[in-house]
Amino acid sequence: MINWIAATRPKTLLISLAPILIGGAYAFSQKAFNPLILLFIFLCAVTIQITANFANNYFDPFESINLSKESLKKGVLVAITLSILASIPLLIQGGALIAALEVASIALAIYYTKGHYSLARTGIADVTTLLFFGPIATGITAYLLIGRIDIAPFVLGLSPGLLSAAILNVNNIRDYGDDKIEGRRTVPIRVGLLKAKALYGSEILLALLLPPFVSIKYLPASLILLPSALLLIRGMEEGASYTRLLAHTAFFELALSLLMSACLFL
Repeated sequence: MINWIAATRPKTLLISLAPILIGGAYAFSQKAFNPLILLFIFLCAVTIQITANFANNYFDPFESINLSKESLKKGVLVAITLSILASIPLLIQGGALIAALEVASIALAIYYTKGHYSLARTGIADVTTLLFFGPIATGITAYLLIGRIDIAPFVLGLSPGLLSAAILNVNNIRDYGDDKIEGRRTVPIRVGLLKAKALYGSEILLALLLPPFVSIKYLPASLILLPSALLLIRGMEEGASYTRLLAHTAFFELALSLLMSACLFL
């Protein structure tokens, strides 16, 4: 059981929940909130993230999880099945758009590390992570709860999207040596470690500064977390433990999402 929990990478599940919190809070502020639909959105997002984590453990030769390939393959199939089941109420609510996003999300989860042209190998993963764990997750959550497309939640979704991309950036900086041996073309390998570290700082600051430009309501969230953001950037510059920095960045993303959600009720 412990090995299965480790294979789900619990800390990474935070990045799938953060944008949904913001989308849900936005819908609530618009007097449109359905807790049951929100629950199914959470379940769908988490199971897709677990699919990606199991698939990464299966296809990545450098992963050291104490589970057999056959067990991981079954885990992927179970996670996909659970994701499809969780998406059924969402399909009824949102129609063909949700079906297309479900298929695309599962495909991206599997092909993150699968094959010679996987997202991880080509460096495209940073873009897809920013979009699917940011504007798409936040905007579509609001759409399912409100019943219409609003621009604001898509723009607000850039903040968790940027932080999710920052988490991936830290991961790729940490794995620079192994990725280079494996022939991957991640962002740190394409632009170099120094520029990748500078990109991390830019992602943190942009994620923090963007919300107040959408609405002054979000200013308290940005001010409260500014010291933490500067500590994260300093940690990257000083070469702190990347594994610890991964966790801290994930918690920073969750904290920003919670504070942004709370700001809507001030």
